[in-house]
Amino acid sequence: MTGEESFQSAVVDMAHLHRWRVAHFRRARTAKGWVTAVGADGKGWPDLLLCHEKAGHVIARELKIPPNTTTPEQDAWLRVLNAVGIDARVWTPLCWYEIEQTLTLGGTV
Repeated sequence: MTGEESFQSAVVDMAHLHRWRVAHFRRARTAKGWVTAVGADGKGWPDLLLCHEKAGHVIARELKIPPNTTTPEQDAWLRVLNAVGIDARVWTPLCWYEIEQTLTLGGTV
């Protein structure tokens, strides 16, 4: 498991612990390398879409392990999602306090 996969697993585990629903579209290995099956404008879609029914929250997160950075397509999705009212941003392991605060809804879950 890579560092990014371990980080993602930790975020998903924390989210599930606090009753978030999480969507992630996995990459698959093909003859042309690793790809995520997406259509239309899906390239760059954030790693996770998280929904908390009781709190009425929907957030999107792109997960990165430095020195990795977002692609132009990822930046475009984060910008558009924020423009339509969905909290969309990048999380790195250095954001763990923010991750805990977000997924525990500031300690209210």
